[in-house]
Amino acid sequence: MESTGTEAGKKYPDLDGWVKVEREPNAGDLIINYFINNGPIQCDDCRLGIFTGSKCSMIDSAQSLFDPDEVPNPWRADKGAQYVTNNKGTGAGFINVFNGRGFRQHTCMLVGLFDSRDDNVNAHMRSRAIGCARLIPEGQDKDFCEKY
Repeated sequence: MESTGTEAGKKYPDLDGWVKVEREPNAGDLIINYFINNGPIQCDDCRLGIFTGSKCSMIDSAQSLFDPDEVPNPWRADKGAQYVTNNKGTGAGFINVFNGRGFRQHTCMLVGLFDSRDDNVNAHMRSRAIGCARLIPEGQDKDFCEKY
């Protein structure tokens, strides 16, 4: 995970961390484990989302990854896709989300982090992502998605 080049992302130049996605048995919820360092301070409504696309520089034009025939967009903080940080901008935990997509469909997609709406009502818009990374399968190197 690293800071984006967006205006919002420039507030967190040292942002780093990781996101790991697993699936409950029998095609249940996604289990999204996260660790964030140098992020927003004491954020309890920051948002995490998974998006289509292959480049973090293009996250503002990416689409939320979910099946609209199965569920409403789950990548909203009020739908449970939120992460929490402490007074040092560090957060670790997990989120359970059902997005109606098969587990393999998440391979090499983008995960984006968003700031609190307390600072800006538009903070959860894709163009205001503060962090981004590709979802690389465990055991694979960073170049895996270039060949995928």
